[in-house]
Amino acid sequence: MAYCRNCQKVFELSQKERDFYHKLGTKEPSHCFDCRMQRKYAFRNERKLYNRQCDSCQQQIVSMYSADAPFPVYCFNCWWGDRWDAADHAQEIDFDRPFFSQVAELQQKIPRMCLTSTSDCVNSLYVNWTDRAKNCYLLYSSSLCEDCHYSEILVDCRDCLDCTSLKESENCYFSVDCQKCYNVKFSRNLKNCLDCNFCFDCADCQNCFLSYNLRHQQYCIRNVKFSPQNYEAEVNKIMSDRSSLLATWHEFLKTMEYEAIHKFANQVKCDEVEGDELYACQRAYNSFDSRELQDCFNIIYGDKIKDCADSFAIVDYSERCLEVFSSNGGYQNMYGYANWDNCESTNYCNSCISCRDCFGCIGLKHKQYCILNKQYTEEEYKRLVNRVINHMQKADYPTQGGKTEEWGEFYPMPLSPFAYNETMANIYYPLKKEEVLSRGWGWREDNNILTGKETVEDDIYLDNIELTDITTQVLKCVDCSRNYKIIKQELDFYQKHHLPVPKFCSECRFKQRLALRNPRKLWPRQCGCILDHEEHQQQAQCSTRFKTTYQPNRNEKVYCQECYQKEIY
Repeated sequence: MAYCRNCQKVFELSQKERDFYHKLGTKEPSHCFDCRMQRKYAFRNERKLYNRQCDSCQQQIVSMYSADAPFPVYCFNCWWGDRWDAADHAQEIDFDRPFFSQVAELQQKIPRMCLTSTSDCVNSLYVNWTDRAKNCYLLYSSSLCEDCHYSEILVDCRDCLDCTSLKESENCYFSVDCQKCYNVKFSRNLKNCLDCNFCFDCADCQNCFLSYNLRHQQYCIRNVKFSPQNYEAEVNKIMSDRSSLLATWHEFLKTMEYEAIHKFANQVKCDEVEGDELYACQRAYNSFDSRELQDCFNIIYGDKIKDCADSFAIVDYSERCLEVFSSNGGYQNMYGYANWDNCESTNYCNSCISCRDCFGCIGLKHKQYCILNKQYTEEEYKRLVNRVINHMQKADYPTQGGKTEEWGEFYPMPLSPFAYNETMANIYYPLKKEEVLSRGWGWREDNNILTGKETVEDDIYLDNIELTDITTQVLKCVDCSRNYKIIKQELDFYQKHHLPVPKFCSECRFKQRLALRNPRKLWPRQCGCILDHEEHQQQAQCSTRFKTTYQPNRNEKVYCQECYQKEIY
C-alpha cells in the first residue's frame, strides 16, 4: 500500500508491477495511476488550435501553440528543414540547481513543430496528432482518413462526422466504438453493420433501428422484426423530424442503461488481461483501447508493444518503455514524450527523432550521447548520466505548495508547454480555474471562444437543411452559449443523410460522445446474470466476479463472458 503524493489517496502496486520497475532500474511510482496519467495528459494538447505565424518563415500557420508562446514555433517545412539545429542551444549541466529547472530553460529556446501531424496530410490544415488525412477538418488522433470532420480516434475511415473511435467505417454519424460499419448513426459498439441507427452492441446486422444485442439480423425496430416496407416507413417518420430524433436519442440512452446486456469488457483474442477494448493482448493489466500488448501495465492506446508501463499513444514495437507518450518504435525510453522513429535509451527527452543515449534533450535529430542537447563522448556521457541521476535523487523541484522529486518522476506540470485547460488533462480530469492556479499550474483564458454574436436563433430556420446560406450564419450552442458555424462539407453531409443542423457546438458534441464511453478505470463487480443457467449451480445470481469499467452502482446489466455469450448467441 502507498499514498499518492498528489491526491493523498491510497493505491496498490502488484508484485508484478514492482518487479517491472525494479527490472528497469527505477523507483516505484509515488503517484496513483490517475495522477500519473493526469500528469502526462497535461503535456498533450489535441483540440485547442490557433492561427499564428511561423517564427522562421513568417508564413501564417495553424498551431497547437498560441501566438504568445514563450518559445519559437515553426511550420512543418521549417521544423523538418536543415536551417536550424537544436544542438546549437546546448546547455552545460549545473549541479547546483534542480535538473528540471535546467530542462525548463532549454525548452524555452528550442523551436516546436506547430502541429503533431505528418506532412502527407492533404487539404487538412485543421487536424492534430493525425497522419495521412485528406480533406479533413477538426480531426484528432486519427490515421488514414478522408472527408472526416469533428471526430477523433478514427482509423481508415471515410465520410464520417462527429464520431469517436471508429475503424474501417464509412458514412457514419455520431457513433462511438464501431468497426467496419457503413451508414451507421447514433450508435455504439457495432461491428460489420450496415444502415443501422440508434443501435448498441450489434454485429453483422443491416437495417436495424433502436435495437441492442443483435447478431445477423435485418429490419428490426426495438429488437422486433418488421417487413422491409413497414421498417422503412417507420424509420423515415422518426428520422425526418428533429423532435422525434431527440426523443429517440433519450430512449436509446435508457435502453442501453436498463435493457441491454453489457459484457464486462471487450477483450478479443486475449490471455490473462485486465482492462477494456483490448485485442490480441497477453498479460496486460489495467490497460485500455490497445492492441497486441505483451507484459504491459497501465497502457492506453498502445499498439504492438512489449514490457511497457504507464504510457499512452505508444506504438510500433516499442519495448521496455516507462512513463512515455506519443512515441513509436522506441526501446528503453523513460519519462519523455513525442520521441519518434526508434529512439533508444532516452530519459526525460521530448520531440527527438531517431536518437540514442540522450538525457534531458529536446528537438534533437539523429544524435547520441547528449545531455541537455550538449554532445559528449560515450565515456563522458555514461559518467555524467550517473552523476545526473544521483543529483536528481537528492534534489527536489520546487512547485506551488511543496516540492516534486526529480528522478523517477515524469516532468512536473509547470514544465508543460500548455495551459492545463488546453490539454487532455482537463478533458479527463477537469478542474476549475481556481483549482489549477492554486496548484501552480497554467491556465489560459480562451480568446477563441465567441459569445453573443449569433445571427440565427430561430429553430425553424435551423431545421430547414435546404437553406444553403446557413453556412454564412453564426449559431449559438444551446448548452454552453458558444458561437459556432456550419462549414459547407458539414452541411453537405446533413443534406445527404437528411439530418438536421445540430444545436450544439462541436466541443459540446464531443463531450456527449465522450459520455457514451466508460471511464478508463476498473472496479470489482459481480456478474449481474440472474437467469437460470446450469453454471449458476442453483444460486440466484451468477457468482463470477471480474474487474470492469462499469462501477458497481451503475444500472446496466453487466455479465461475465460466459453468461453474456449464452444470452446473446
